[in-house]
Amino acid sequence: MVEVNFSGNFLSAENCKANDVGVFVDEGTLNERSKNGKTWNQLSISVEVGEKKYNHSFRSSEGKRFQEAYGKETKNWIGKKFKITFIPYVDNEKKIQQGIELVPEVDIESPKEVSSVQT
Repeated sequence: MVEVNFSGNFLSAENCKANDVGVFVDEGTLNERSKNGKTWNQLSISVEVGEKKYNHSFRSSEGKRFQEAYGKETKNWIGKKFKITFIPYVDNEKKIQQGIELVPEVDIESPKEVSSVQT
């Protein structure tokens, strides 16, 4: 009999809280995945949240958000911060579960004062 342990070292709703802030600690690796005859590369990257290190694998939409915020070269992400949000999803048994999604934490400049135009 094979005894399995799926807890691993992956960032999940079980080991973080909503609004926790984390940081990327390496540039990650691309891992080839396949399902139902389709093959793709999935980014797996090391992150630190609350002084603990975890791995995180991006969904496509999540990764694109970080690419827009921090650029295509993940080595430039090292030291960049993100915020954790919780998202609900329906599992295979049709039960609602909590998943996580990372959101870039970028510095947003204050809007510049707009001068009124006199007519």
